Amino acid sequence: MTAAVDTGFSTESGSKRAERVRLFAQPVAVLVIVAVTLVSVFSSGLTATEKETLNASSLLTALWDHVLMTLVVTAIVVLVAVPLGVIVTRPWARFLAPIFLAIANIGQAAPALGVLVLWFIVTGATGGIWVAALPLAFYSLLPVLRNTMVGIQQVDPALIDAGRGIGMSAGAVLWRVELPAGRPADPGRPAHVAGAGGGHGDVRHVRQRGRVRAVDRHRLQAEPDLGAGHRLGAGGRAGAAGGLAGRGRRTVLRTEGAAMKLRRLALVALLGVTLSSCGLTVNQAVPYDIRPGSIQPIPSLQGLKVTVGSKDFTENIILAYMAEMALTAAGADVVDLSDIKGSNSSRQALLSGQTDVTWEYTGTGWINYQGNELPVPGGEKAQYEATAKADEEKFGVTWLNYSPLNDQYAFAVTEAYGAKNNLKTTSDLAAFIKKQPDQGVFCLETEFTSRQDGFPAAVKAYGFQNPTVKNFGIGTIYSAVASGTCPVGEVFTTDGRISGLNLRVLEDDKKAFPQYNAVATLRTEFIKAHPDLRGPLETVSAAITNEQMVELCKQVDVDGQDAGKVAHDWMVKKGFIK
Repeated sequence: MTAAVDTGFSTESGSKRAERVRLFAQPVAVLVIVAVTLVSVFSSGLTATEKETLNASSLLTALWDHVLMTLVVTAIVVLVAVPLGVIVTRPWARFLAPIFLAIANIGQAAPALGVLVLWFIVTGATGGIWVAALPLAFYSLLPVLRNTMVGIQQVDPALIDAGRGIGMSAGAVLWRVELPAGRPADPGRPAHVAGAGGGHGDVRHVRQRGRVRAVDRHRLQAEPDLGAGHRLGAGGRAGAAGGLAGRGRRTVLRTEGAAMKLRRLALVALLGVTLSSCGLTVNQAVPYDIRPGSIQPIPSLQGLKVTVGSKDFTENIILAYMAEMALTAAGADVVDLSDIKGSNSSRQALLSGQTDVTWEYTGTGWINYQGNELPVPGGEKAQYEATAKADEEKFGVTWLNYSPLNDQYAFAVTEAYGAKNNLKTTSDLAAFIKKQPDQGVFCLETEFTSRQDGFPAAVKAYGFQNPTVKNFGIGTIYSAVASGTCPVGEVFTTDGRISGLNLRVLEDDKKAFPQYNAVATLRTEFIKAHPDLRGPLETVSAAITNEQMVELCKQVDVDGQDAGKVAHDWMVKKGFIK
């Protein structure tokens, strides 16, 4: 008989508890050591020369000088790096970003002592606080500048669009949307997700406040090489009637005064730098007690550490949680590293070994990672087989069996508009627009407009003539269609807002768009070493369908539920766990 094994997720992992103990113990230990040293020194016989420096007055003066130096350097860095970070994220100044990053990198690349010595040589200075404060501030610029830029650049475009949609000026959007939403968050998360040589931010939304899928989940996004930055995903619940404009308005109304917001951004950025310099990393675990159901403990997986990653949109995060719960039920020691910003970051985390499992999509693998321009003809199986074969041969990545979950591009209209004009397929739409050209208005995300597997593929397959395109952030397209701003919009077929906003997805009857079946991927060497990982993961993969995922995403994106809870309830309902 196999002994019972407690495979439950702990609300606080052992490593996290140890980290907190260390954070408390270190300053206490320092204070104790300092106190013992001072007592020892003052109780021993000191020479007259030693008494001149080793006395309470001299030590307090030195301590104050150190505190003053820290405050001055902090003020310089925040006053220079935060405004500069804001400026170079403006569209008219983005070309300056590489220049200032290169200058700031000089300070980081050179040893701190070397910067000080060089400053002495160049200025000929002999003393004073500024002799040390200025070179130290130069040395410290990069992390704050980089995190400010990353935080602002990764603000949900849907929120910016919503702010503009309710009449805000560019300045108001900056002060009342971008700065509050762009502040770093969760500094305890690992800041090395993208591997060596620079990286991409591991960005975690605050899950209790709902999510907006604001990036194209299928693209290999070339993120700015700015290092690890963190942000809060802003926004509250997006009800079916309110849409994203309502969410943007609520976000704006909840924000505080401009001065307080800038101060908060600067302080949190500084906190992020401080924690990074301490080298803090915290392994996150899903806070649910997972007990085996139909997925039973597997002896070979007992205690095996498996890190599960995901991209930063709702569906992929839900899939990551499902994988984590399945593997935990099977006995693995699971680490959650979901919600990584961008396809490129998520992919690099897998390739570099920072994650062991991540959910991918067959079309993404074929077009983005393999560099092909057109999908494989022949349907889901043909696309999967071609992608799996190429990725294993070229990158050493194994694709497990593909899921019936196929998250494709599609066009959508409102149910009322579709019923009135008898639109069920994209061919119906093309015929309708041919008769009524003024209705050929499409709300599209910018990249979808130009990428070969996006709108150009649809135009070629269906023969849309002289279509009018309005570019929106992907998050606002759903509400734009629902409100009648555009008759037709680009959507993802498993997005929960489809049902929440009562939209009708038109069938891609000519198969213009690639197949995007979800697949659990692992490094080939890892799955070969632990082949029993395949069972729990493929069990989940085979059970999830488009219809189910639409409802799960709706619970998160529209109803505002936590993605982890939604995944847990689904796993329990399926009987996989208890």
